[in-house]
Amino acid sequence: MSEDDENVVSITLEAENEIKKLMAAHPGCVGIRLGVSSKGCSGKSYTFEPISELGPFDEVVDANGAVVAVEPLNQIALWGTQIGWGEDMFSSGFTFTNPNETGRCGCGESFTTG
Repeated sequence: MSEDDENVVSITLEAENEIKKLMAAHPGCVGIRLGVSSKGCSGKSYTFEPISELGPFDEVVDANGAVVAVEPLNQIALWGTQIGWGEDMFSSGFTFTNPNETGRCGCGESFTTG
C-alpha cells in the first residue's frame, strides 16, 4: 500500500503548487478545506476554501506544504479523491477525480455518490 492509499485524498504536483499559491494569498491560512455541500441538479458539489484553523478530527494531507483538510463528515464521500489542476484556453481550476462518484449532472457542477 502506498502512502497515497492511506490518505483520504491525493494531490497532483500541479495542484500542490496551486494550493500553495492559494494559501499564500490568504494571511493566516493553515490549509484548504475540501468538503461536499448539497448543491446543483445532481445533489452534491465540492467545496474548497482556505481555513485559519484545523478541526480536531480533520483528516489532514500535507503535500510539501500544500495542506488539505477533510472533516469527518465528508471523509467517506471523498475517500480516494485525487485533487488536480486543469487549464485550457478558456479556464483553469482545481479538478476532483473521485472514485465514489456514481454520476454527474450535464454541466459537470454537481455529482452523486452511491
